[in-house]
Amino acid sequence: MRLILAALLFVCTFSFAQKNDSIMQAQYGAALSKLKQGDYSAASFQFTQLINSGFETKEVYAKRGLALYHLKDYQKAKADFDEAVKARINSVEVFENRGNAKYYLDDYQGAVNDLEKAVGLGANSYETFLNLGNGKFRMESYRDAIVNYDKALAAGKGDAVLYNNRGKAKFNLQDYKGSIPDFDKALELKPDYDKAIENRAESHYLVQDWKGSINDFEKLLAKGRADTEMLVKVGTAKYKLQDLKGAADAFDKVVQKGIKSKEVFTMLGLSHALTGNCTEALKSLSAAASMGVTDKDVFYQLGVCQYGNKEFTAAVESLSRAVALGVNTKEVYLYKGNAAYFQKNYDVAERDLEKAVSMGVTDPEIFKALGDMKFLKNDLPNAIKQYDLAINAGMKDPVVFNNRGKAKYNTKDVNGAIADYTKALELKSDYEKATENRAEAFYAVENWKNSVVDYEKLLAAGRADVEIHQKIGSAKYALLDYGGAATALSTVVSKGIKDKDVFRMLGLSMAKQSNCTEAIKSLSAAVSMGLSDKDVFHQLGICQYANKEYVSAIESLSRAIALGANDKTVYAAKGNAEFIQKDYDNAVKDLEKAISLGESDPLVFKNLGDIKFTKNDFEGAIKLYDAAIKLGLNDAVVFNNRGKAKLSIKDAAGSVSDFDKAIQLNSSYVQAFLNR
Repeated sequence: MRLILAALLFVCTFSFAQKNDSIMQAQYGAALSKLKQGDYSAASFQFTQLINSGFETKEVYAKRGLALYHLKDYQKAKADFDEAVKARINSVEVFENRGNAKYYLDDYQGAVNDLEKAVGLGANSYETFLNLGNGKFRMESYRDAIVNYDKALAAGKGDAVLYNNRGKAKFNLQDYKGSIPDFDKALELKPDYDKAIENRAESHYLVQDWKGSINDFEKLLAKGRADTEMLVKVGTAKYKLQDLKGAADAFDKVVQKGIKSKEVFTMLGLSHALTGNCTEALKSLSAAASMGVTDKDVFYQLGVCQYGNKEFTAAVESLSRAVALGVNTKEVYLYKGNAAYFQKNYDVAERDLEKAVSMGVTDPEIFKALGDMKFLKNDLPNAIKQYDLAINAGMKDPVVFNNRGKAKYNTKDVNGAIADYTKALELKSDYEKATENRAEAFYAVENWKNSVVDYEKLLAAGRADVEIHQKIGSAKYALLDYGGAATALSTVVSKGIKDKDVFRMLGLSMAKQSNCTEAIKSLSAAVSMGLSDKDVFHQLGICQYANKEYVSAIESLSRAIALGANDKTVYAAKGNAEFIQKDYDNAVKDLEKAISLGESDPLVFKNLGDIKFTKNDFEGAIKLYDAAIKLGLNDAVVFNNRGKAKLSIKDAAGSVSDFDKAIQLNSSYVQAFLNR
């Protein structure tokens, strides 16, 4: 019985709980509907009732938190979101709204943590990115702030504050130029946004957009702002724009406020100096200097005013300090150099005037003088620069062109040198030094023809330098004018010059003209001086062969081959000489080599045929005699020898024909009669 009663009680209790839960679920659904409709107060109230009634669905905290968030009760909303997180409700909604609530509660670190989680889970609302950006900004994480401001804008919204904040983040990253478009946009959306105006003014100032900064600062001044710092920046910007009167006016207001700043005195004094008011300039600039200023412009303008007042000692001192501090203009060196000149301090004057010239002084006479001094010191690149300045300033002095040409030549700009020498000769056709220099330059670039023309002009003008004859000979040799080369080089030798290269070219020139006697003398002299040149031994051997000096010819031609000569004439002459010397083995090798290289001298074939004959190689001999005859050798001995070779191989009929030809060519040829 007890069991039955207990069972009935359980069933009744269970049924009641089910009924009660269903009622709460219905209430929860109604509260959610209110939340969705934007009736956040009613929704919050109903969610609270459910929580107080023990509603087990913990998501109710997240929903009440959302309602409270929309009611801007951020502290309570945060508490509900905390409960939801404790219940492991880790939704985008929870972290996003808790993060935004924390932001409005000035908990920037907490806001950033939650909002980054929310974004990681897919949150992409404008408010979330904006607050995340602002949180990053507050934490001085400006790059991250910009990234999130960009995302907020990409979400489709953007107000003046967002653009101003993004601009300020860029400003704080020293991207001053990049910040300006954001401040522009902020002011486009809200033209009277003073903070954006001030921020943009600072950015314009830092990117040295002086005009832009002045416009913005003066807008603020027109609204009643009278910050001393702002006036200083307006004065500075106007000074940079060379609005010297405006700068002076701004700085006067600063000084009237009792400000004694060396920077203010500096720009105030410079403004007076640049408008020609040296009396006032000296006062302000002296004040700046007395306060320890080390501004180069202060000492420069102070020195200029002192120079204008003929206070040369003071001017040199002030201008020297200006230079030491970095002033590097042509004017400072001109003033300082001239002041030093009036004090007869010529070393300093020369150095300073030289500096002035290098920076743009346009007096061609000074350029020329400095160029000559540099040339004498062998400072050729700087000499060229000075001559360039003189010429560009209009100087038409042939000496300048000649000297610049010589400097270019000595710095390996030979073509540039030739152009300058030519210009010098256009200005003065009988300028012998320019002619000589140009001849040398033409020679250096192997313009043999023009070098000869110029060197011969020098000879015609009475010059008789051995070197000129030598270079004429070398140039003519290179031009294959062997007669002219021989004439010039013979003159060199006649003057007692003993140079192996001179003997080489003279000997080869003589050889090319078939003057073997003279060629042998010069080439032998070159060899005796240690010259080891294949062409020398080649031509020496050819001439020795022609002069029937066969032993010497063989030796010279052998050395030519050892040095790389591989010419048919070398082997032909050597082989023929060896044949005459009865060195048949070497003769065969050399004559066959000559033929393989294309030699067509019939004597080569005849001599090689004779060697073959002596070695009883009658068929080889016949072929060689055939070739000699075909190449035009019409010699009775060749026909007789070929006939003898034919007879030796039983070609009696062929031999008779050759003997007939030999007798026809030489009717007293006894051996041919006997052979026939």
